[in-house]
Amino acid sequence: MYNIILVALGGVVGSLSRYFISKMFSHLIIFNIPIVIILINIIGSFLMGIVFQYSQENANENIKHFVSLGVLGSFTTFSTFSLEAYNLFTQDKLTEAIIYILASVVLSLLALYLGIILIKK
Repeated sequence: MYNIILVALGGVVGSLSRYFISKMFSHLIIFNIPIVIILINIIGSFLMGIVFQYSQENANENIKHFVSLGVLGSFTTFSTFSLEAYNLFTQDKLTEAIIYILASVVLSLLALYLGIILIKK
């Protein structure tokens, strides 16, 4: 139960952080690309790397639940995606990593498009 509370509290922090950063820097658009979203994903992935390595060396499950799953999981799911891809690469599962990356991106985009088509009038 304690882990659930840590994840939930971290989720509040992460989602509010994403919301406020998005609002503060919404004007950052280059070549019609919303740069703020890219920056959030890069920052989240960078922080995920720090937290992952720290939790590996210190085995602190509370930090992992609060920061990795809660804060960063709600700040950007891309950070979790990046960590999973990294884990596959470091386990010498190159084929699985490539399939995971391609399937995640392509199937998610197709699912988004399908959702739009289903609701669009």
